[in-house]
Amino acid sequence: MSSAIPNVYRFLWSGSWFPRLYAVAISSVLAVDPNARVVVHCFGRRPASEAFDVATTDDRVRVVDTNPEAVFAELPAHLRRVGEVYRSLPPTAASARSNLLRYAILFLEGGFYVDFDTITLRPLGGLTDAPCFIGNERVWSLDERRVAGDRRVVRSAAGLAWLAIWAAKRADAAVFRGRLHLSRRTARLNRRFTTLQPNNAVIGAAAGSEFLDRVLRGTLAANPFVRYSTGPTLIARVARTSPHLVTVLSPEYFYQVEPAESFRYFTDVTLTLHPDAAVVHYVGSNSGRFLSKDTIPRRSVVARLTHGLDNVAPQFSDDLATVESPALTPRSVR
Repeated sequence: MSSAIPNVYRFLWSGSWFPRLYAVAISSVLAVDPNARVVVHCFGRRPASEAFDVATTDDRVRVVDTNPEAVFAELPAHLRRVGEVYRSLPPTAASARSNLLRYAILFLEGGFYVDFDTITLRPLGGLTDAPCFIGNERVWSLDERRVAGDRRVVRSAAGLAWLAIWAAKRADAAVFRGRLHLSRRTARLNRRFTTLQPNNAVIGAAAGSEFLDRVLRGTLAANPFVRYSTGPTLIARVARTSPHLVTVLSPEYFYQVEPAESFRYFTDVTLTLHPDAAVVHYVGSNSGRFLSKDTIPRRSVVARLTHGLDNVAPQFSDDLATVESPALTPRSVR
């Protein structure tokens, strides 16, 4: 296995609806990494979207109609049962299906997998020399039990305490645009109820990665109908049991705020990015009201980062078009 990760950014998509903001995922890569190539793997229906068409017109971008069955058939014999897990999933389980495909495609071809609900701030190839890397994020420590069906944790003392802290930060961002600085003021207390856990929204791996081999094997034992079981939960378990196979970067690189606080990227005008930030993951599943309306609040982190990107910014609202901030370049986000 070669230890070099090819400078190819890979995205996965299925479905006709494609939020305009998602086009920034592609355009930001092209803006900060002139030597990058982008491959968009479409499994199922291609987006019927002008934003998608514009974002993929660059010569460095290739859109590939991907047959999942063909992908899994290319895997080594000991991994081909992953295709059976994929076939057991209903078409509505798009996230779980995407998890299996991203692992298989990266294992076969290598590169950087990046979710569409991201903005890339600097080349990922310069972050580490490791042949495989992922990133930690800070999450509610009881969330895994909650999504597995244990609703009692929400009513526990720890659950209610975390919820109160979260609600205070949400109100600060919604009403005061973060000017009460409750996120910073409650950070030490919040750490008592949260933990670090790897996420799979950003993965860098050389072809044939042994870490991804173990992740793919792990999908055979995971319950794909439990949320996150083939995603962060699985990635975290393999990283914990095989730490020598993967480099886990600190949250500052990809996940500057907790996923439950992703609203801050849109509403907290006091939020600043860490100097090490390489990707902003604003968690599209938690940002539906901004994605569905195609509007971004002025002065937000997302507005500042997207303004000036070729072929993307003019498609957004007048508010975004009038934001006074520099175009996204490696220098402007440091």
